Amino acid sequence: MKKLLKWKIEIILVFLILIGNGIASIFAEKIAIKVERQTVELHVTGVVDRVEDGEIAVIIVEELQLELYVHVTEFEVDIKPNLWVNITLSEGNIKDISVNLSKTMEEKENMKKLLELIKQ
Repeated sequence: MKKLLKWKIEIILVFLILIGNGIASIFAEKIAIKVERQTVELHVTGVVDRVEDGEIAVIIVEELQLELYVHVTEFEVDIKPNLWVNITLSEGNIKDISVNLSKTMEEKENMKKLLELIKQ
């Protein structure tokens, strides 16, 4: 009798575990679907490395180890090498680009200091 009761309890526990796993899987799938539908934006800073043929700006994004090729008409300013920009990436595409004047000036000052050190 005790063996039969123990066996029934084990079957019930296994059944509950299986049901729990199934519910957890369904819940996880719903969460994954919600995350999949959300648009993730990534904000990064890059520097214009060069302009090819006067039309294509090559922007280096060091934190992603990435080179972006962007037509210069997408900018509202004159694009030149060493210009720092803020970039918003969404779903693998460039959503927005804006000039980061403070970073550009900061890096320009750093280059001046380095050149002065070299001259000494």
